Amino acid sequence: MDLDQARFLSGFLWLAEEGASRNWHEANGGNLSYRLHDSEVESLETSRVNARRVPLGIHVPALAGAHIALSASGARMGDLSLAVDEHLGVIEIDGAGSSYVIVAGFDGTRPTSETEAHLAVHDARLRAGARNERVVYHAHCPSVIALSAVLEADVRTWSSTLWRSLSECVYAVPRGIACLPYTAPGSTGLAVETGKAMASHSVCVWANHGALAAATEFDEALDKMESIEKAAQIYLAARSACGGREPSHLIPIEALRTYCTQAGIDANLELLD
Repeated sequence: MDLDQARFLSGFLWLAEEGASRNWHEANGGNLSYRLHDSEVESLETSRVNARRVPLGIHVPALAGAHIALSASGARMGDLSLAVDEHLGVIEIDGAGSSYVIVAGFDGTRPTSETEAHLAVHDARLRAGARNERVVYHAHCPSVIALSAVLEADVRTWSSTLWRSLSECVYAVPRGIACLPYTAPGSTGLAVETGKAMASHSVCVWANHGALAAATEFDEALDKMESIEKAAQIYLAARSACGGREPSHLIPIEALRTYCTQAGIDANLELLD
């Protein structure tokens, strides 16, 4: 089966186009990856002829032998479907988790500049036991980026602020929202720190840059990103209405605790202490 007929492709393209329709992907901003099932690898037409092995600046042992689909560097997320073999492809990680080779797609292109960050997240989520989280999505959500210029890059601050602004957010991201201070995009340092943060969280904000979400399905990744973006938008609007001061009537902490208990949400409520 050729790449343009792969079973995962419809969901991959749908998420990229949905994000683009929400203005989360200016120019070639943002990227997406998916860890293939063994059955998907078996049905995909792959080739290693003249393939060059690319060393990684990070070690991802949990991904040894894995096949990862990624958007291409420079590709517009809303236009991936216009040239599938050019705008995305599949890489195979070596047995040591220290390099990769392209086995499908990337016709005249290369994987996203954030490849190491994506692989670090996939590796971290696997080691955390979240084996079903095969999707990693990075978007440039404007309200999240704006809020990162206001809040400290701290998991407690971000989780409490967004959860107390929109209760749907604690439902969508119950383990909390990690946040890293600004680090050069595409750098190995950013990948390393993101992997550490995503060992215990499925969403991480990159200050002044965007956010990543790890999810089991493409629509779940969208739900997580949409929830934190809307919560950030609501908080910023409320703060603006209060003349730049902290809003006086965010959801009370005890009320949020009660909601989680009654709704059966397994939230990390220690982040509200």
